Amino acid sequence: MYLEDKSVDQVFIDLVLNTSLATYFKYCEGIIFHFEIPYSTHINLYGDVEAHTFKFDLNIHTSKVLNIYFGEMQLSVDDGMVFAFSQISFNTHPLIHSYSN
Repeated sequence: MYLEDKSVDQVFIDLVLNTSLATYFKYCEGIIFHFEIPYSTHINLYGDVEAHTFKFDLNIHTSKVLNIYFGEMQLSVDDGMVFAFSQISFNTHPLIHSYSN
């Protein structure tokens, strides 16, 4: 299946399960998987750095993203995708290198 044939939800789930984001798996309730990335950072429109928990819930059976939150702010799947990519680049990737060094 090509990328253009997948929904945004499916791409988000593939991103999570096939990258270092999978290490932030918290728990599951049947087919619902819960993930939490503590101390995720984001630079807001005013140039201030915010740090909150980035949480998302995935239905693995139906390939649907149920919820995405940065702190108390709910994100769309599109915004969550961008945020997830930034977490790989700026949060989890350097952390993995710190353990390997």
